[in-house]
Amino acid sequence: MTKFRKLNRPTGHRMSMLRTMVSQLIKHERIETTVAKAKEIRRLADNMVQLGKEGSLCAARHATAFVRGDDVIHKLFSEMAYRYKDRAGGYTRMLRTRIRVGDAAPMAYIETVVFAVQIEGLIVEGPNMNQNNVIVQEFRVGFVDSVELCSDLVLFAFRCHM
Repeated sequence: MTKFRKLNRPTGHRMSMLRTMVSQLIKHERIETTVAKAKEIRRLADNMVQLGKEGSLCAARHATAFVRGDDVIHKLFSEMAYRYKDRAGGYTRMLRTRIRVGDAAPMAYIETVVFAVQIEGLIVEGPNMNQNNVIVQEFRVGFVDSVELCSDLVLFAFRCHM
């Protein structure tokens, strides 16, 4: 049997908290929590995305028993299953952010990974760009880190792994 972090809570409270946090992660795609909770949420959220990708009735019942909210289940089995259909794992990422002021707990963002395979004809701004904002024609594989909507222009900040 695998080892879980107890997070200094009774079992009922811990499972309720983790179910709620996984549901909120799927709904909002980014939440901020402590590092220990983020590591536990990552395990459970990846399992839920895997159930969404499976798409069977049995998987839907398992996910419905864990995740809260019909809108979350719908997003899990439609949008996220389609988004990660070619990805073998690693559907979430954890980014350490700060030390919390009240108790000095290390905080982190946990977010879903947005995976981009083809990015064509977008204006990309980054540290290695020239003054004319080179238009990128094709990237084979890139991980989109953040998207900002600025009037008519969509700016992507990403890492490219060719």
